[in-house]
Amino acid sequence: MLVFLNDRVNNYSHNQNFTMSTALTETRPAKSSEDSNIAINEADARTFHNTDAAYVLPNDNIEHQRLELQSRLLYRLMGSKVFHSPLDRSEIHKTLDIGCGTGAVTHEMASMFPDAQVLGADLSPVPGVRQKLPNISYVQGNIMELEDALFERNSFDLIFSRLLVLGMPNWKAYVERCVALAKPGGWVEMHDLSTKIQHILPHISSFEHFRPHSITINEIANSSHPTDSYYSPSAFIWDSILNKLLALKDVDSYCGSNIGSLFTDAGLTDIHIKRYMFPFGTWDELTGEERGTADYMGTSWKEVLPVLFKKAGENAGPEYAEDVVKAIRDVKKFYESYEGGRNFLWMYVVCGRKPE
Repeated sequence: MLVFLNDRVNNYSHNQNFTMSTALTETRPAKSSEDSNIAINEADARTFHNTDAAYVLPNDNIEHQRLELQSRLLYRLMGSKVFHSPLDRSEIHKTLDIGCGTGAVTHEMASMFPDAQVLGADLSPVPGVRQKLPNISYVQGNIMELEDALFERNSFDLIFSRLLVLGMPNWKAYVERCVALAKPGGWVEMHDLSTKIQHILPHISSFEHFRPHSITINEIANSSHPTDSYYSPSAFIWDSILNKLLALKDVDSYCGSNIGSLFTDAGLTDIHIKRYMFPFGTWDELTGEERGTADYMGTSWKEVLPVLFKKAGENAGPEYAEDVVKAIRDVKKFYESYEGGRNFLWMYVVCGRKPE
């Protein structure tokens, strides 16, 4: 179902030993048992970052394979590109990839800017799934706490992060930290989701407005984009429980839609926002790229969500154990209606420049 991926994408995210078929096999669907305790027990076998950070996803080999697959699909979904900022390669000398995971984007940075000093920062060591290019340096730690001499203020020409939605508390402080690190004239670029599940109503037959599009901060704030009249909110229990558990750690599950405003508040200019539909269901009118993402959400995330709830529940405390069980049961119901369920999330790509 994902055979549309070409050699360029394969080179971007994987080495020869890290194949698409392996990723789909290892990120296997969760068992179909009625007993949600099975999913909770399976979550116990996963390993997580050794940190007090709020991040609720694992750091093991299964997760690394999921991240690699996700990188391939995002590359394809976004028109075979990663960076959206209008970059002049001759002026890029130092870059930073925050929450670099397996180093997929870090590798792309180092390839695109071979003469630049490229840093990747993550909570755990970066796994050796690809050859490390000579201009890459990896640093382990929380970006909000790193005091390494490499992280000087006003020193980065490009700062990038993607999908920190499940682990970054206090987005205002995070954006301000990135702006402080950026060089005057440098670019800050963030790609993130709003986890508010959108449902396209059955009578909608045209999907033109749901294709990748630019959107303004005012349109987001006022819900005035043409798509805003075309959907209804999710009624899934697990969705509301997830938002509640994340909020307890000051994690903004709708961060993607708020980044543009935070960029403005932090003093960035030339702000551009592009929005991509991230299908969380499958239906006939999806493009090949969208269908690939939907299939991924219907396999990998079917297993990830119980793990996520288990970890988020542990962080929240024993009084939320019943909520975790309810959420995992409701996730199963959600996936029973996945085929034909016209649900999706918005992925926001936001770029802003630091004034000179």
